[in-house]
This record gives sequence, structure tokens and C-alpha cells, in this order.
Amino acid sequence: MGWMFAISKAKLNEYKEVELFYNTVGEDDVLDLSEIVFVAKENDRIVGAVRLVPEHEVLVMRTLNVAVEHQQRGIGTLLVRALITDLEGRLCYCLPYPHLKKFYEQLGFREVDSEALPTFLFERYSEYNKSFAVITMAIN
Repeated sequence: MGWMFAISKAKLNEYKEVELFYNTVGEDDVLDLSEIVFVAKENDRIVGAVRLVPEHEVLVMRTLNVAVEHQQRGIGTLLVRALITDLEGRLCYCLPYPHLKKFYEQLGFREVDSEALPTFLFERYSEYNKSFAVITMAIN
């Protein structure tokens, strides 16, 4: 039997549930009401999420995560596609791990020079790279 899941924009009253999901995958993000969050649900249980965060008048895609037991099913792809549709052509940045470069390129993101990032994002990129490698990508 196939698996069934639905992708949707989380309602504000679901944000605590999204935070709990992020906790189960090792993230400690606290959602702000200004964020748009897309979720993948299976039987009303969140199994994946991604955030579109307005920061300093710039949009940043953050914290794409799919529960381990649900990975390799296309859920991450569908979450990012839903987010891209919501962008309506607006510029959006992300700071993914290098091994995910091809995944994001297949969805329309392109690598951008870190020096061209808005200052706050360049600072985050630099801080992340002290602990783990990330690359700079954007779509519009």
C-alpha cells in the first residue's frame, strides 16, 4: 500500500505543533507569527516542515526537515515547491549544506556569492561555517 501525505500552509494555531516536530528532529526553533510555514502531514501528524522567514526585508528559507522514517519519498521536494510557489517571483535565500546543492538546483535555486548576501545573512553564513559547512543559494 502507498503512503499518503498532504502538503499545506500551517495555520497559526499549528505553530506549536510544528515546533514540537522540529524538536523531534533535533531543532530548537521557535516560530514567529510573521513566518510562513509549510508542513507535510500523514494522518494529521507532521512529518516534514519548512519555514519562509522575513528577515530585514529579505526572505529566507529555513529549517527544511523531514522525519527520518519519511525521507526519500519526495516530501522535501514538495515542501520546497510549495514555498517557491508562495514566493511569486520574490527573491529568497537559503544556506543549505553543500551536499544538498544539486537538490536545491533541481528546484530552481542557484549558488550565489556569499559576499553578495545581505549583511545579516553573510554574518549568519560566516558564523555557521565556524561549526559546519553551508553554501549560499537563492531563487527568484
